Amino acid sequence: MKKDNFLKISICVGLFAVTICAITAFYSYHAYDSSRDIQKAHQQSLDTLHHNVARLEATLTEISHKLAPAQDQTNRTAVDLNLKKLNPRGSQPSGSPLQTLQQMEQILDSTGLAQLAENENVDPRILQQMYDEYAQRNQIASYRQQLLQKDGERLGADRKNYGEDLMSLYELARHRRGSDVDRETREKAFEEMLEKYPDTYATAKVIGERAVRSAFRRNTAAVEEYYAMLRQNDKFATVTTERGMEVLPNVEHYLAQQYLRDGRMEDARALKDSLELNFSDSYILTRKPGTGWKWLPVSQVVSKLDQQIK
Repeated sequence: MKKDNFLKISICVGLFAVTICAITAFYSYHAYDSSRDIQKAHQQSLDTLHHNVARLEATLTEISHKLAPAQDQTNRTAVDLNLKKLNPRGSQPSGSPLQTLQQMEQILDSTGLAQLAENENVDPRILQQMYDEYAQRNQIASYRQQLLQKDGERLGADRKNYGEDLMSLYELARHRRGSDVDRETREKAFEEMLEKYPDTYATAKVIGERAVRSAFRRNTAAVEEYYAMLRQNDKFATVTTERGMEVLPNVEHYLAQQYLRDGRMEDARALKDSLELNFSDSYILTRKPGTGWKWLPVSQVVSKLDQQIK
């Protein structure tokens, strides 16, 4: 009797276990099948997204080619001309609001931005921001390229007029990464340049590079010293570093900020006025924590200084 009861219990337990396994297998397969469908749908969505992104990138590339500035400034594109008419650097849009709107419409039609916004369901404000940033980057690149070209021409004129003696001193006096010139030799060469070639562009460039280097190191006293040397000679007003940075406006901006921190409002205001008067078409290299380095037109820099001074 006991054996029969044990057998019945074993059979019941076995059947129950089989039932549980079957139910588990069913739900496992169902879950697997559902997850496979979800994965498939997700993959299709990704494929669609990649396709749309590829189309958008192709369209933007086409727009970039249309907007790319010509190498020869005498053959500027119609877009460049319209942009300059619409918003010349450092000035407000000219003409009536209706004329401004018509010029903007012409730009949008010529570049395809409006069509892109309509077909790709993109916020036109985003495209306008992209366009403005692209145009400003081109302006900055052109501005720096012109500075570097003039810089090379002036150094070439120094080489022609003063020979290799000046250029040898120039190379020795500069701070160069990886240079094996010791500090004593560098300072001696610099002093010799100041004595023998005080009015040359090469001398101005060494002074300017030292001023910028001191500003990066937050050595305000040294910046003030080199700035005074540059302001003593009108020929030094357009000195440029080898990285395409116009020295005087950048140094004036640095000093104005330092004077504001020190409460020297009148000194800061004088430098702000100089920026506005003498360097309205220039750009300043600025940096904010977490945003990296950025070039800003002097008009924006002056506006910020105005707010701080007031």
